[in-house]
Amino acid sequence: MKKTQMQNLLKGFGFFLLSILLATCEVGLGPSVDTSAPNLTVINPTASAILKGTISLGGTVSDDTTVTSVKVKFKGISSNNTNEYQYDATIDTANETWSLTINTLDGEGVKDGNYELTVTATDNSGKESFRTTTFYVDNTAPVLMVDTPDVK
Repeated sequence: MKKTQMQNLLKGFGFFLLSILLATCEVGLGPSVDTSAPNLTVINPTASAILKGTISLGGTVSDDTTVTSVKVKFKGISSNNTNEYQYDATIDTANETWSLTINTLDGEGVKDGNYELTVTATDNSGKESFRTTTFYVDNTAPVLMVDTPDVK
């Protein structure tokens, strides 16, 4: 075999080995890079819901890495309601859900009124997603007036 034939054979074999090696490698920075913000939904409360007493809020949350927090903020949206409340929700990573239970009747609880609910999910690289809806808190019992006729 001539020297040039041997060199061509070795080059072909080297190219073959290199292509196999590159085919098994992950191109780019791999799974260590966070490519997107968390996926977030609000299932409860539904839009414009009227809530009272102990309320349960919740939805789904997932990410290509790890969700580190879900923050829930209520902001009063009527002229007679400028109250704001902020809470940390509980994250269930196994089921990809978040939840929060609040007793609106507590002494320092959520006052009656119309609110904008903003839920913000943050992942371990600081990317955020948020969802907004509205609801109404009404813990005031209705007033009933009974008027009886004057019997003579």
